[in-house]
This record gives sequence, structure tokens and C-alpha cells, in this order.
Amino acid sequence: MPYISPEERRNTYRQALGNDAGECLRLLENKLYSIRRDWLVYKGMFGTSESRVDILNSISGLVTWTVERTMWDSIALRLAHFADPTGGKDETLSLDRLTHLVHTDNWSDADREAYRTKRKYVRRLLGEFEPIRNKVLAHADYEVVANGYQGIYRASRSHIDDTIRNLEELLDLIRKASGLMTIVNDIADAQIEEAICAFFGAIAANDDMDTENEVIG
Repeated sequence: MPYISPEERRNTYRQALGNDAGECLRLLENKLYSIRRDWLVYKGMFGTSESRVDILNSISGLVTWTVERTMWDSIALRLAHFADPTGGKDETLSLDRLTHLVHTDNWSDADREAYRTKRKYVRRLLGEFEPIRNKVLAHADYEVVANGYQGIYRASRSHIDDTIRNLEELLDLIRKASGLMTIVNDIADAQIEEAICAFFGAIAANDDMDTENEVIG
């Protein structure tokens, strides 16, 4: 895929969908890419290998727990933003806003139906984040805190995977129906995995150096 500068992408989106809808789609894509990147880092550190978690815990269990919890909370809250309502005094960057701005009159019947079906499913997936967003992450519900957060659903990794993937597919459907090309993340994914491997490689190399120094000493 040829390189497209941010300014070229902005102009292309505005030409294809109109100024407001094009800009909203572009900003939502940027937001989702940021979430996806952080989620890949999260999984690379905490979700793919017990040995990696063991390495992190051997350095500091407290720091490992704090980083894991903070990353998960941030990802869950940002995903929940996609389900925010639009309207009122302050506009939100959300699927509702995009839905109000995107015009599907010139789409094929198949694209319109696929869009409605996918949008409905994505909203159901995002609904799972609403309780923890409203009662824990964005606000502190008194009864929830007093009861030790019992009954608050913490989305599984597979649910977050499913949510991110279907959000990508929804935005991609809008792109293709509007005559824009698909975004491919394979190269970025490989770079993230390479960076994580380098991170754990540096830890292992440092441990080997410490062991060698202990032997010499």
C-alpha cells in the first residue's frame, strides 16, 4: 500500500464522505488504532506467555500488577467511548456521531444491510463495557466501591479482541462503501511484536550480565 500523508488522508476522507463525516471517521480510526496498539502491547506482555509474566513478576509483582491493571482500564474506558451518545452542549467522538453524519443513500443495498447488521452487533459488544465505565472507570459508584466491586463485569480478553476486530470491520465497511481503500495493519503488528521481543530480550540480557558479575565477584 502506498504511503499517504496525514494531510492527504484527511483530504481524501473529506472528499469521499464530506467534511464532517470524513473527519469523524478519520479521528475514530486514529483512536481505534491507538487502542489496538496498546492492546497488542498488553497481550504481548501479559496474555501470550506465562514465562513473560513470570519475568515481570520476578522484577516486581506490584509494578507488574499495577501496569496490567492500568493498561486494561485505559483500553476498556477508551473502547466504551465509542458507545457514548452524541448531541447536547458538548459533541462526543463516537459511533453515534459518525452514524448521524454518514449518508448511505448512494451505497448498494448489500452495503447498507451489512452496515446496519455490523453496527447493531458492535453496539451490543460495546454495551458490555457500560457498567464498569459508569460505575468504576469514569465515576465511583458508592455501593459498588463499598461492596468491593462485586458483580462488576471485567471484559475477557476474547471479548476485547472481538470488540476491536468488529469495530475495525465496521469502519472498514464505511471506507469501502465510500470508495476508500482498506487499512492493513500487518506491518504495524509485526513491529509491535518485534518491540516486545526486544523488551524481554533486554531484560534477559541484563539478568545474564548480573549473573555473570555475581560469578566473577
